[in-house]
Amino acid sequence: MKLGDMNISNAELLKELSDLTNLTILRIVIWSWDDGYKDALLDYLGSLSKKNLKSLSIFTCCSLHIFGGLKAEDASKSLQKLEIRHSSFLSLPGWICTLENLSSLSIEVYKLSQEIIG
Repeated sequence: MKLGDMNISNAELLKELSDLTNLTILRIVIWSWDDGYKDALLDYLGSLSKKNLKSLSIFTCCSLHIFGGLKAEDASKSLQKLEIRHSSFLSLPGWICTLENLSSLSIEVYKLSQEIIG
């Protein structure tokens, strides 16, 4: 199942997405941010480790600092493509290195350390 350009306008939408167990491709759009979304978004991303999601695209102009709260064990091992547009990470989150099946990564990073690229 594919779901494209889901505009996240409240935390309830993220909770409902968790019920879609056969979702393989997801595109999320977040154009405005409410700190009330943080827990719901981290819970949803953490639940992906138990799902078979292959491709995740997030389009947002909001800060990505909340992704730092994602734990490595919560990252989806089946994810093959990760794309985050219109925002950048201050540094590469450690959980990205745990994505064993990742073959396509498209993100912006402000600062890369030698350990990450070496």
